[in-house]
Amino acid sequence: QNMVPTAVSQIIVALAKLGGGIAVAKYILSLGLPEKELLPMLAAGAISGVTMGTVLGSLYLVVRRRMAAPTVPDGILVSEELESRKHILRKLVAITVPIAIGSSVMSVTNLVDTSVVLDRLLAAGFSQADAETMFGAYSGMARTLFNLPTALIIPIGISVIPAIAQRFTVGDKSASSGILGSALRLAILMALPAGLGLSFMAKPILDLLYPARPEDAVMVAPLLSMLGIAVMFVCLVSITNAILQAIGCEQVPVFTILVGGIVKVITNFTLVGRPDINIYGAPVGTNLCYFIIMALKLLYIRKALGHLANILG
Repeated sequence: QNMVPTAVSQIIVALAKLGGGIAVAKYILSLGLPEKELLPMLAAGAISGVTMGTVLGSLYLVVRRRMAAPTVPDGILVSEELESRKHILRKLVAITVPIAIGSSVMSVTNLVDTSVVLDRLLAAGFSQADAETMFGAYSGMARTLFNLPTALIIPIGISVIPAIAQRFTVGDKSASSGILGSALRLAILMALPAGLGLSFMAKPILDLLYPARPEDAVMVAPLLSMLGIAVMFVCLVSITNAILQAIGCEQVPVFTILVGGIVKVITNFTLVGRPDINIYGAPVGTNLCYFIIMALKLLYIRKALGHLANILG
């Protein structure tokens, strides 16, 4: 339950992403390459910061682990049984693969948008240029701001996993339910104002952040307003995902993502393909997708714990 190394590694990753990417891009810019080669090389240089950040963050954790081995907190039972490496590897794969899939919910929904929305805009009768402009504004402006509140909620989920897992493992469902309720309440307290802010102040926020794109801001404001509603759903999806992992139900998010993804594909295909709705059907699909995922996870948690904590009291 020591969150400090994780926090430090994430800071290192963020700084290296930004600083390393800019440094490499500036170096490439100074080489005087012809314009045809310059833009792809600049993009590659900027994105190389992601690799640098990941490597440095991982290296820090390895060094930290070797220099200060973690100690087991008092009160936690440690098994003296030794398991074979093959058995441990099998268990790790069985656990980590569903967790990885469950944690990629936002990437999956973004992929659905990317693969469906543009094609359906073309099918609705828009030109290639108009379709790309609308989708670019939606993904680059509205969806970027929509993803921001979730970044504040994910750490809450990470921090409650060991606390809930410890109590659930020893059969203390009442304490597990209490921690679950606290986590959900905290997520709601953070997600509700963020979602309402994006919904009711979409245009001023876009004008502030994108002053050079006033026409795009006018088009994107209704999209961001609709996505603001989904902020509550996606934040609860993030928390419930961590809770399910903590109680050993890491396979459940895989099923819920599949169901939500199918709903999103059907909604996008139906609504975005209509000329009178077009791009404005995409956030409707996002809302339905995350609401269904959230509802399914809450139902399963209630079944696993016997009851669902009173998240409002």
